[in-house]
Amino acid sequence: MKALPLTRSQIQSLIESPGIKFVCPSFVLLCRLSPVQRVSILVGKKLGKAVVRNRIRRRLRESFRLTNGFPLGEYALMGRSLSLTVPFETLLEQMGEASRTLNRMKA
Repeated sequence: MKALPLTRSQIQSLIESPGIKFVCPSFVLLCRLSPVQRVSILVGKKLGKAVVRNRIRRRLRESFRLTNGFPLGEYALMGRSLSLTVPFETLLEQMGEASRTLNRMKA
């Protein structure tokens, strides 16, 4: 099942009052549990030009997709500069750690 994107107002409310916040060197994951899976990836212009930002977005989207076990909810993935340079396996490990943490907090 493909995750739907968040609207601007949903992203803004998630940033202002996240239910769960997971911070790691490559990204920041904001989460609020809900019955629908929604994911948005945010990458600021400070990280580089469009090519760099799109590459960060693609890496984060793929690592989120490959990581199984995320509970249903609204997610905002905020990219950091390290998400471009770390090996993809490291990015997958960090995403898996975020998934395990969310599942522990949900239970």
